[in-house]
Amino acid sequence: MSVKQFYHTLTKRSQHKIKEQIKGSILLDLYVQGSSLCAQYIRNRLKRCGIFHRKLGLKRMRSAMLLPGGAVVGEVYPELVSVGAELEKMHPNLFNRVARQIGCGSFSSEQSVSEAVVDISREMIRNGEMTWSKVIALYAVAGGIAVDCVRQGKPEYLPAVQRGMTDVLEEDLAAWIQANGGWVKHIYYKK
Repeated sequence: MSVKQFYHTLTKRSQHKIKEQIKGSILLDLYVQGSSLCAQYIRNRLKRCGIFHRKLGLKRMRSAMLLPGGAVVGEVYPELVSVGAELEKMHPNLFNRVARQIGCGSFSSEQSVSEAVVDISREMIRNGEMTWSKVIALYAVAGGIAVDCVRQGKPEYLPAVQRGMTDVLEEDLAAWIQANGGWVKHIYYKK
């Protein structure tokens, strides 16, 4: 192998490695942003139901803006809540009493809450192509599960809802979101 061929091979490998690192970094940003959006959506949903209180431990939007990717969260959050609330109004039976609808009545552990989020999302994804509407519906389902947890007297399960949504983002949604322009692209798509 000549020096030129070796350099070319090394350069190709380096380029591939750099691309993979950048891709990984972008996906990590999507997880963090999506998880933060979930926490903010849950906070908003609990407020709309009149059952939010500060002791639940959910960060305020101003605090979320200080997190990595906070600017994107601040830009996407109003649209996510607006469209999510509209979905909830259009289909109230779908996004309320989610625990009862999935057959568990009440959640017995944080793991059961997290698994419920993952199972429902996988069912939605399994039945066809992913769309932004389905992504927003997943956040509405997570909000419904959070309401169930608080009404069942188990507000300590709220972080499990967010963890479940983060698992869904990592395993199923992040690549799709990235391929469709990221979170901010959704805002411009909607307008």
